[in-house]
Amino acid sequence: MTDRIFRLSRRAALAGAAASAELLAAPATLAAQTRSVRLVIVGGATAARFARLNSRDASVPLIEPQRRFVTCPYGNLVLGGMRRMEAITHGYDKLRARWVNVVPDAVVGIDPARRAVRLRGGRTLTCDRLILSPGIALRWGAVEGYD
Repeated sequence: MTDRIFRLSRRAALAGAAASAELLAAPATLAAQTRSVRLVIVGGATAARFARLNSRDASVPLIEPQRRFVTCPYGNLVLGGMRRMEAITHGYDKLRARWVNVVPDAVVGIDPARRAVRLRGGRTLTCDRLILSPGIALRWGAVEGYD
């Protein structure tokens, strides 16, 4: 039984190697795709940060309706009483300092044919590349007894 735990098929090894290569190439791929490209990012602060780090000449508007965000990995520290909510709640000033254009608005429509993103405030942004990373929305009452 224990020899089966360590046995790896050739197919699984190749799949793992391909996935690792893709993961390792992701920053370089993003850098190549964002050079002189009009990139629009919806709700992905981390994607915006790395887009600017990897390509200084890329236009990087980040569409984000919330003025502040909560760092999820530290939520358990709040639950355990080791941190207060204010300690894990942040604004977007550091991204702005890195030349990310934080647009405080919400997306109400995407037109893939025109490569355009329509905002609630009335603006339309055109782009060559679009990253959609709006986060999650918990639906507490969706499963009976969950809330």
